[in-house]
Amino acid sequence: VHSGACSITGVVLMGIGISAQTKLRDTFVVINEASSGVPVIITFVGVIVVSISSFGAIAIMKSNHTMIKVVNCLYLAFTGMLLIIILIEIVVGISAYAYREKVGVCDFQCCGAQNYTDWLNTTYGYLNNAVPSSCCKTVTRSCGRNLTDAAVSACCLSDLNLCGIRFLAN
Repeated sequence: VHSGACSITGVVLMGIGISAQTKLRDTFVVINEASSGVPVIITFVGVIVVSISSFGAIAIMKSNHTMIKVVNCLYLAFTGMLLIIILIEIVVGISAYAYREKVGVCDFQCCGAQNYTDWLNTTYGYLNNAVPSSCCKTVTRSCGRNLTDAAVSACCLSDLNLCGIRFLAN
């Protein structure tokens, strides 16, 4: 029962990871950076869970005590790794809460990672030949359709870097 539940959990994690990767594809195109590792890590964890569970199920079916001991060691190592990750997340969360007063809000006046043309590589830009209205210098109805007049040309990556530098300097 335990092995089956773990296998189902692993398959669910793989599905979530793959789904997140496909749904965020347009975002990764706009950012022009290496895609976020989070969906890949979720998929990888799912594969590990399914592999260990399958190995455990085979060990139990064959009643092989050596294989069962190996599976137990793998479960313990994997659980230990997950506990360390959870502890790190808790520390980061507490730190972020403790320093929340220091974190300033940056006002970004930008559109796209490099410029507004990054949006044309996305499904939204391709289908509409437009940019989101948040890219407009002055937001009006359908302002993103007139690309030459509407779009802010500033680079969001450089703005984000400057915001991070200002935060670290404080």
